[in-house]
Amino acid sequence: MRIAGNKTTTLWEWVVIFGSVAAVVALTEVAGIAPVWQTASTYTVIVFVCLIVALRSAWSRPNLWRALIVAFVLHALTVFSAIREFPRTSQEFHGILLIASGLVEGLLLLGFLWRASAKKSSQHIS
Repeated sequence: MRIAGNKTTTLWEWVVIFGSVAAVVALTEVAGIAPVWQTASTYTVIVFVCLIVALRSAWSRPNLWRALIVAFVLHALTVFSAIREFPRTSQEFHGILLIASGLVEGLLLLGFLWRASAKKSSQHIS
C-alpha cells in the first residue's frame, strides 16, 4: 500500500499496526477495564499508529514529534470528555458513529501533523 512520500508499507509495519491493536486489547482485558474505555483505548492506538506509519517520510523532522504529542493530548482530552458525557444507558461508542468520527479525526490530525512538520521544518532552513 502506498503512503506519504511515495513509499510502500512493509510487512513489519503491518505487524506493528496489528500487534499494537492486539496488545492494547489484551492489556485492557487483563486489567478489567470497562468496555467503553477498552473501545477508546483501541481506537486511540489505531489512530496514532496509523498516523505514525503514514507520516514516516516526516519522521526525521523533530517538529512532527512535538506536534504528535500536542495532537495526542488534545485527542485524549476530547475522548475523555466525550465518554464522560455519554448517557449511562450507552455502554459503548461503536458502529457508524465511531467509524465516521474516526475518519474525520484521522484526516484532521493527518493534515495538522503534516502541515505542522512541513511548515516548521521549512522555517529552520536558511
